[in-house]
Amino acid sequence: MTVPHQRSLEELLIAYGAGERDAFELFFRRTEHLVYSLIRSKMRNVEKAQEVFQETYFRVHRYVVSFKASEGQALPWLLAIARNSVMDSLKAEKRHAHEVLTEALESPGKRGGWNDQIFFEELLVRLGKEISRDELRLLIDRFVLELSFDDIAQKQGIGQDNARQRVSRLVRKLKASFEP
Repeated sequence: MTVPHQRSLEELLIAYGAGERDAFELFFRRTEHLVYSLIRSKMRNVEKAQEVFQETYFRVHRYVVSFKASEGQALPWLLAIARNSVMDSLKAEKRHAHEVLTEALESPGKRGGWNDQIFFEELLVRLGKEISRDELRLLIDRFVLELSFDDIAQKQGIGQDNARQRVSRLVRKLKASFEP
């Protein structure tokens, strides 16, 4: 019999699938840094990366019985699970952001005051959408402060139609970039 710390990752997964709890601990210790590095390289937010990391090993637990060493190696199997967990998380975050943004744009002022400004800034930063400070100011003026197009036009020194067009183009741009 081989010494436990010398077992391959494949052997550890098979042993864990057969009910050997210590095998998972060894598997986890040997793979955690690589898996977390992969996840962290794909995600900006540390807390979300930690959630995805946990989800990855939860999926390992769920699918370990389906692992067959004869069909492939453990590390590519694990990294595929990690990549899928990242992609699922990013898709869910984008869907949620689209829903929240759509709600905010369709119901201006519903969220209320400076919290809205923070909300918009965090939403745009979290999703990696590059938006100019002027565009952000325009969003805040229209949907947070609920300024009329006339007020926005006066504030920016442009015509009312121009203000309306800028807001409309920006809303279309944001919706398109956040669609799932």
